[in-house]
Amino acid sequence: MFDDVKAEKLKDVFRAANTVNYSVVETTVGEGETATTETVLTITSIGKTKDELMDLYSLTARQCETVETLLENALTLSGASHSLAITNADVQSIINGLPNSLPQKRKDVVKNAGSLCW
Repeated sequence: MFDDVKAEKLKDVFRAANTVNYSVVETTVGEGETATTETVLTITSIGKTKDELMDLYSLTARQCETVETLLENALTLSGASHSLAITNADVQSIINGLPNSLPQKRKDVVKNAGSLCW
């Protein structure tokens, strides 16, 4: 269940992963009695790189390898999450992208889960 505590954790992660800056500029439009003031708010969000985030969270070498594997397969994974149509090729792509250092038991779990899709 998504509650206030989890919402705060998500906000903390967002704040750690992004630098958010803003500026406010007020300008006067028109002259005399018809003059109005416009306020323009500009917000800029700059995300940290994966390497910066891995350093920030002190990931182990194994965790970094897992992140790299997930990112290499991001298109397959995100494509599968937008559609219920997961093909055998999608599953094979994920299985083939598993790191060599992953224990066989974990690979078997992925293969078994993939077998439910085809």
